[in-house]
Amino acid sequence: MLRASSSLVSALPRTRRFSKQSLSAFLDQYKKVIVKPAAGSGGAGVMLVTRKAKSRYRVQRGPSHHTLRGKLETYRYLRRKITTPYLIQRGISLAQVNGSLFDVRVMVQRRSGSPWVVTGMLAKVAGRSYIITNVKRSGLLKPICDQTLPCS
Repeated sequence: MLRASSSLVSALPRTRRFSKQSLSAFLDQYKKVIVKPAAGSGGAGVMLVTRKAKSRYRVQRGPSHHTLRGKLETYRYLRRKITTPYLIQRGISLAQVNGSLFDVRVMVQRRSGSPWVVTGMLAKVAGRSYIITNVKRSGLLKPICDQTLPCS
């Protein structure tokens, strides 16, 4: 639905089906890429691949990471982790609070024939060293609240 909107499509990160060719092309073009399940939710199976110096790539899943040499070794490592269809996406940089990544979410809803209405807004914070803001997948036992991020 978002890709069908001419006013939103330019704000969406570039996305392709995961393959050896798409991984190679994305790593040539971007310093960071996200590899994630095509039908995923809740952050399960999401991995961050970061290009380092001298043909080295860092793959992070949860708090753990592996540094691999070359695109082929990186592709083989990822394939061992992947059991369902996956996507590859240009990585975007997230802001940080207290050393942890966070994102901001806006919930919009509408009834048939009515305009879209904002029904909620929140910020989600990842656990330290995690790339996912989903509470279950980010090492947090409870949401983080402080003066900069109000909680309900």
